[in-house]
Order: sequence, then C-alpha cells, then structure tokens
Amino acid sequence: MDDKKYILTKNELENLLKCKKELRALQYAGVDNWEGYEYAFESSEDWNDDECEWDVSKELENYQTCEG
Repeated sequence: MDDKKYILTKNELENLLKCKKELRALQYAGVDNWEGYEYAFESSEDWNDDECEWDVSKELENYQTCEG
C-alpha cells in the first residue's frame, strides 16, 4: 500500500468527511439492498469490478503530494 501524503484544502477535507458520514448513514439504512445499487457501481467507468473498489488514480493526480 502506498502511504503518500496529499495536500487538501479545508473545504475538500470537510466535504470528504461529510460524504463519509452520509455514506455511513445510507449503509446503516440498508442502501445496499435498494434496487439499482449494484448498477450504479457497474455503470461507472471508475468502478473496478475485479477489485470491487473505485479507481481514484485519475483524481489523485489533481492533488499535490508532500514529503515527510
């Protein structure tokens, strides 16, 4: 696993944390049982079906890394 550190703005970090909370709430409510849930993943070009995860490599290129 690559442990690079990336620089985010406060707004970007806040948005990520809000999205994380929203996703947890949806998962707790059983969103994975909703009709079309799997299709939403499979229809995206960024979904890696073999790894069962999102490919975010393109998005990471937009962020500066920091050393140390």
